[in-house]
Amino acid sequence: MKNVLSLSLILLLFGCGETQDIPVGDPDDPVVAVSVNDPEMAAAEAEAQRTLDDFISALETPAPGQSQFGVKYCFTEGSEAEHMWISDLTYSDGQFSGRLGNIPAVLTQIKEGDPVSVPRAAVEDWLYFDGEDLVGGFTVKVLMGRE
Repeated sequence: MKNVLSLSLILLLFGCGETQDIPVGDPDDPVVAVSVNDPEMAAAEAEAQRTLDDFISALETPAPGQSQFGVKYCFTEGSEAEHMWISDLTYSDGQFSGRLGNIPAVLTQIKEGDPVSVPRAAVEDWLYFDGEDLVGGFTVKVLMGRE
């Protein structure tokens, strides 16, 4: 999952209901602040939801070379929100379960590697690698296009 994290530059802080105006965190582990009203990110999240069945199919029966499956979810703690990846995934009964794949920048009650679950409807993005090719990663692509 480290390849996913380094490729995606992702811990997104655009908070469920809040707007962050400046980047937060260590420059070597970038956290990108994005407005909650960002239309490109909203479109990317909608595309991730629209194509989530494709991701689930690949997760449940990966083809040779497909690996490093992850979904992104908005974790909250009081008024703080942090969008992070979940790795080591399984999917059952409309729920993804796995381990937190990021080191939180602002949240303190969860840490990298903790077991977590997220309902299908709350998934903000998904990705996996097919060999060296990134599949999905719709929000990642938006952010990479802005660099």
